Amino acid sequence: MRSTTLEGVSVAPLLDSVWFGGLSDGVKSKFLSVARLVHLQEGEYFYKSGDDANGLFGLLKGDAHILMQNDAGQEEVFHQVTTGFWVGDLALLSRQKRLVSVRCLSETTTVHLPAKRLLRLTQNDPEIWQALYHLTYLNMALALNIVGRSLGHSPSGRVYKALQRLQRDAVSSGENNADWVRITQCRLAEVSGVSAPTVQRVLKKLQQDGAVEIGYGKIRIVNAAPLTADF
Repeated sequence: MRSTTLEGVSVAPLLDSVWFGGLSDGVKSKFLSVARLVHLQEGEYFYKSGDDANGLFGLLKGDAHILMQNDAGQEEVFHQVTTGFWVGDLALLSRQKRLVSVRCLSETTTVHLPAKRLLRLTQNDPEIWQALYHLTYLNMALALNIVGRSLGHSPSGRVYKALQRLQRDAVSSGENNADWVRITQCRLAEVSGVSAPTVQRVLKKLQQDGAVEIGYGKIRIVNAAPLTADF
């Protein structure tokens, strides 16, 4: 992890996000006035579950997994995030320990708002508080949506839904123009919350049905597939 100043760096990718892009120019300027750039390598953590809240992170470049611990204490993927996503608000505002871990999937650059500097901004500034709680609302809505999508789906349905979501995110972020999702089957299993053999079986059936195309380290949906059968 390496930290540098924000001077001369474009934050344009963050302006497309629902939260940061929707703030007033004055509030954006206040947040950026305390910001630093943090550069991380693939596999590095923004933070881990149980850590002290060290600030807020906005993904300027790269991708990351949000991880939760299961009953056995092992990390499982809850969600994959990409450019424009902000994370770290809940523990920061409540001054509690981190509930999740965030790990880089690739070389990543983030805009980091350090906890002490950010909390100083909140003093006697209701606009800053309102903006931060709006972010928490958006992230909570996302978490509930993810949980809701998983309810009632078979393992095959979870794989297909995860692939749909990843493809949509890849296209909207401008990563590619051919609908490819660059992901291994092991990573897809993590994101879907199923085993690797299940992913292999599901993808084989989807490929046979002409629903997906599989390349080296990449997958794409080419036709809609039914989610009723647990194949």
